[in-house]
Amino acid sequence: MAQEMKHSGISWIGNMPSHWTITRFKYCFTTGTGLNITKADLVDEGVAVISYGQIHAKYNSRTHLSDNLLRYIPESLTIGRGRSKLSRNDFVFADTSEDLEGCGNAAFIDTDKLVYAGYHTVIAHPYVDGDFRFLAYLFSTQQWRTQIQQRVSGVKVNSITRSLLNDSLLIVPPIPEQTAIADFLDTKCAEIDGLLVDLDAEVKTLIDYKKSIIAETVTHGLNTNATLVPTNLGWIDAIPKHWTIARIASVYSVRNEKVSDKDFPPLSVTMKGIVPQLESAAKTKHGDDRKLIRKGDFVINSRSDRRGSCGISDYDGSCSLINTVLSPREEMNPRYYNWLFHTPLFADEFYKWGYGIVNDLWTTNWGAMRRIQIPMPPLDEQAEIAAYLDEKIPHIEQSIADKLQQIEKLKEYKASLIYEYVTGKKQVI
Repeated sequence: MAQEMKHSGISWIGNMPSHWTITRFKYCFTTGTGLNITKADLVDEGVAVISYGQIHAKYNSRTHLSDNLLRYIPESLTIGRGRSKLSRNDFVFADTSEDLEGCGNAAFIDTDKLVYAGYHTVIAHPYVDGDFRFLAYLFSTQQWRTQIQQRVSGVKVNSITRSLLNDSLLIVPPIPEQTAIADFLDTKCAEIDGLLVDLDAEVKTLIDYKKSIIAETVTHGLNTNATLVPTNLGWIDAIPKHWTIARIASVYSVRNEKVSDKDFPPLSVTMKGIVPQLESAAKTKHGDDRKLIRKGDFVINSRSDRRGSCGISDYDGSCSLINTVLSPREEMNPRYYNWLFHTPLFADEFYKWGYGIVNDLWTTNWGAMRRIQIPMPPLDEQAEIAAYLDEKIPHIEQSIADKLQQIEKLKEYKASLIYEYVTGKKQVI
């Protein structure tokens, strides 16, 4: 039988069962803060902690505390900090977020393990009765988090304070209904999560297959009967015996002409190739100091943190000075080398020739890049390989896109399912 509904008077809730109530967070929880520790305090073994970084992690389900969310600190750092110890049914909120989407992120403690709240966290200890799995699902909804996101403060980092949480509103069904809803969602979400795991695995398999097809084809060719010989290059094990080895400078020349973005429209160098400048790209005050790009040029970002950002330009335009612009010489097939340069094999070799002042940020300039040795198949084979990959890879990428679309639809369905049941719009039969 359909239950009687009423309007809650709250936009993010809308209609809800007439016998449900609404209360404030502070009437259900006392709040506290986590340990005053830093990343430097973490050790391989010790007392388990969960800090804001793990709360924001994509693998935090928000309804179950998995072991991969835990880090460890020496027991000595917990002495006298019993108030930061977590108990079953506690919630731990991240007290900062670099984006609005992360505001309201929390982890639910559904275990009796010894765990402490770590740095940049707010602890919520319940002092009323209830099945707090229900609230874990409620807190996971974007609709509930909206009231947090609309009131956060901060400039570069959003601050989620205890008072902000305390003022937030909660939906409270009778406890038996909380349990029925939580049981139902545990079952349904487990089914959906199982499908998501399978789809994620299929996407990973397709991505690995795509990479292997490209790497195998650009280094060994299409003739499976060809005799292979070692290269001694380090990044390529072997090539067909009739291929040769050449330096990049024998295939490309560098283009260093400086231009203005007023005369040549700004372009962005991305992992998907060269595109009109992205809205998210950093804009320079003085657009006169840029590099010229001609249609057909190959452009690669020289910084190691932009690994894989390269491609053949379909436009005349300009790019920032951090990029290397290469003009193809005669007697080569640009499409073949475009596929070669997009392999992880080449990316590793390219950035190995770089230099920098920190271990994880290197720049590879033309002076070094020009000396990198690459395979040079006969021209007809370059064309055959390029044509084969141009035909083969889009089919794999479409399969990946289809799987990713299925994943997004499942995630949307899961989010909708949770919201409809925790607000009472659908009833557990």
